[in-house]
Amino acid sequence: MDPEKRAGDARAGVLDELQRINDQIDRAVELAGLKPLFYRLETIAQEYQGDAEIEAMAVLARQRLIAKGSRMRDQPLADPGAAEPSAIPTPFPTAAPPIVSDVIPPVAPPAQDDKPVRQPPSPPPPAAPFVWKRALITGSAIGVVLFLIGLFALSRLRDRAPEQGATGPVRVSVTSVPEGAAIRVDGELRCVADCSFDLLPGTHEIEARLEGYETLKRIIDARAGEPVSLSLPLSLEAQSVRIAADMLSGEVLLDGNPAARLQEGQALLENVQPGSHTIRIAGGSASAEFTLDVNPGQAPLLSGPIRTRNVLAVLVSNKGNQARLYTSSNPWKVYMGGQQVGETAPAGIGLTPPSPGDHELTIGEGSQQRKLIVNFGSAPVLAVFLKTDVNAGTLVVATGEDDVQVFLNGKLQRRATARGQLRIPGLPVREYAVRVEKEGYQASPAEQRAIVRKGEETRLEFRLQPLPRVASLRISGAAPGTQVFLEREHIGSVQSDGTFAHEGIAPGKHTVEIRRQSYIPRQFLREFHAGEIVELRGSELTMAKQPATLRL
Repeated sequence: MDPEKRAGDARAGVLDELQRINDQIDRAVELAGLKPLFYRLETIAQEYQGDAEIEAMAVLARQRLIAKGSRMRDQPLADPGAAEPSAIPTPFPTAAPPIVSDVIPPVAPPAQDDKPVRQPPSPPPPAAPFVWKRALITGSAIGVVLFLIGLFALSRLRDRAPEQGATGPVRVSVTSVPEGAAIRVDGELRCVADCSFDLLPGTHEIEARLEGYETLKRIIDARAGEPVSLSLPLSLEAQSVRIAADMLSGEVLLDGNPAARLQEGQALLENVQPGSHTIRIAGGSASAEFTLDVNPGQAPLLSGPIRTRNVLAVLVSNKGNQARLYTSSNPWKVYMGGQQVGETAPAGIGLTPPSPGDHELTIGEGSQQRKLIVNFGSAPVLAVFLKTDVNAGTLVVATGEDDVQVFLNGKLQRRATARGQLRIPGLPVREYAVRVEKEGYQASPAEQRAIVRKGEETRLEFRLQPLPRVASLRISGAAPGTQVFLEREHIGSVQSDGTFAHEGIAPGKHTVEIRRQSYIPRQFLREFHAGEIVELRGSELTMAKQPATLRL
């Protein structure tokens, strides 16, 4: 057997023995029965020195034993003549009662000249008296030692723990790099960095915002008497270029260096650094090239013309409510949401998006018309659309979730959604049945139909609702106050109207148990399914009374 397991079993046996000794002390009726218990307790205390639990139980048992012995000494025995000799002296000496017999007559005392009567042997000397004083002193000394150990441990814990009663304000100093960031505390504007302010003790969210920089958030735990100094280094807002082309493959160059490849007509350049950059996109016989100026905190701007071959280039620069549209040839009439907003020019045309999100832009009229789906947001982005004269169009499937699978006419597309949508360029002009799937979600509507037209982008939106991932338990018709357990863990009690409800139960088989005082507990094994409710009601909740016990 493992030595550690053997030692654990031995310790458990000692704890059981101490409990039995306590029971024997309570049942003892004679002082003689207490003596071996006292010596056994001393032996246990010596063998298990350093085991706080066993030492404490031994000390308590000795104190009970001493108190029991003292009470027994202070009360005379009910039948002194029947008591056996004891090594523990009693304060009341007893004499042996005379023996009275109806058969043997009394014997007369011997005459003077007779031989002396043989005296009976003297009784053995009494055993040494039980030293109660020493026992009391020993037990008290051990108790004092244990008390001092506990007091020392509590003082160490108190020194380590924060002061519970402190409720004073906490001084918080915040710096931002660069300076000038607006500092919000728990969503409310507090000051402009660098600055200081007072907060109540507790957990707070500190947020720094500065135009042209990424928003930075920190969580602090403010404690009374402990000032907080917080430095917030801000990062420049990431500038990006998103490319959607009718050419399904090709290469993207940034300042003459390969930066990305067109994959199914799409590419993304992230973290474009401030400065002037030349971007070239080429695929097959079509190409486009332009120069871009990037400034922190501003929408990217074009400098110079857009040079193209066999393609129409439409560029939309936006950041928040700042947007501008450029085309490789001019002029073109521009419509947003069906309303004309003007005509393009070499310097571009300003746009005011009505709200963040996807919006439809229409360029041109008649057979030259092009429809684009443009996303307007708070981050600085340049969206590049390259349109060829092919008899094909683009389908944009928006879901608001990533990694959503898209099916066209029942066929799974190779790519899933990213940044909440999937663009499918180069689709032949026709009608398509579209549906989406993602594990753990339900799509609404289940399926939509879309007509793809030449040179246009068609958008479909699906809403994905998370499916319940847990099950629920409902109880009705039970006795008020009945305790409810799930896998032996208490989860609540039945209300006064006999009902109980509990949610958040993981799918699978679980054991539900109900308990009530003076009744036999009942258990129910049930299968729980995500999004479903398991109900217990009526007669199945009936509980049998526990049989009565008569103690004599």
